[in-house]
Amino acid sequence: MKRLVALSVSFFAGAMAMLCSTQKNASPLMVPYTPTRLEWLALDLESRFKSQLEGEKISSFDFTAVAPDTIMISVTYTNDAPAAFVDKVIDTAKTFVEADAQSYGWSKWVRIRVERKNLGL
Repeated sequence: MKRLVALSVSFFAGAMAMLCSTQKNASPLMVPYTPTRLEWLALDLESRFKSQLEGEKISSFDFTAVAPDTIMISVTYTNDAPAAFVDKVIDTAKTFVEADAQSYGWSKWVRIRVERKNLGL
């Protein structure tokens, strides 16, 4: 199913690129761009799992591609968030990264790094 969605997105992106390339006054923002596999994985993780991980005590949660092979998990939290809670959220995020990378067949290439930031609030 995921591959069908990716194929559909790729087809749509290609069709849009062809349409935009035929327009003479197209915006520079419409120049076609193909993301790397790492960028695609970060985008997929961000769009599918971010809302599941953010909450009352987690102020911000992001998945970012860091070339050449790393997904950065960035979590920002308040003083109200117990350390065990933050650890559990991060472990869940790592599981999401591993499972998503494996679903694309990229798990042997992907590394995970975690960045924590306490807002002090």
